[in-house]
Amino acid sequence: MRRSLDRRDPQRKVEMTFPERREQYLELADRISALTPSLVAAATQRHQLENAPEQTTRDDVLIGLALKVEGTFRALIDDCRAGRSEALHHLKTMVEGFIYFYVVSADPTPRTAERILADAVAAQKVKRLKDIAAADSEILGWQTFGDEFRQEAKRLATLERLAKDHSVELGGWYASVYRLACESAHLGDLLLWMPEDRVIHLGSRAAEERATTTIRYALQVVLSLIDSINKTNVLGLHAPTEDLWQTLRAIEREGAGTTP
Repeated sequence: MRRSLDRRDPQRKVEMTFPERREQYLELADRISALTPSLVAAATQRHQLENAPEQTTRDDVLIGLALKVEGTFRALIDDCRAGRSEALHHLKTMVEGFIYFYVVSADPTPRTAERILADAVAAQKVKRLKDIAAADSEILGWQTFGDEFRQEAKRLATLERLAKDHSVELGGWYASVYRLACESAHLGDLLLWMPEDRVIHLGSRAAEERATTTIRYALQVVLSLIDSINKTNVLGLHAPTEDLWQTLRAIEREGAGTTP
């Protein structure tokens, strides 16, 4: 017969709830976010030195992508702290920027960065402006901007194709994390919002679980991004992540078997 496990049982394994596990992830997220201002200030000071190497379009795009991921991460933290499943919307943006960062950093020339400015930025601006019948001068301005960066290069592939062409690992991130986040950003999770047993819920029924899953993936994205920044040296800085990774893995191990 299975032994009853109560508080007096030294072998009892206490399972964390999703809110308890999420709180540990959030503490780590706050530690990482606290590093950002000093890193940005140091990077800015370094780039303003008279003997600093000239910034390239590739450098600027990489820095812009990194900062967009970081800013989205801070918004995601707020939603996760409130236990909102809408945090997944921010995760979608983070993973998109994460994939583009890896793709641009893999190309030592500025061509991929320029294609992103031409297709992911300028072309999207032109499409929206045409749809709302904006002024011809405004449309022409963005078309000219895009043409200057394209320079006869082929159009940027889809995010899925870029991820899969880069590596199996990045393709896996697209399939398992980006597509999961897209479900919430669109209507893929509609069933979780519909009444169940004639009870109408305010918010997604899986909000606590999804907010916990989201902050876990977001931490992996941010730490992987910092590792990539260290490797590419785009900011001219090195931010140690070993201790942060160890903390994340410890939380993940402790949270195995988490209950709602």
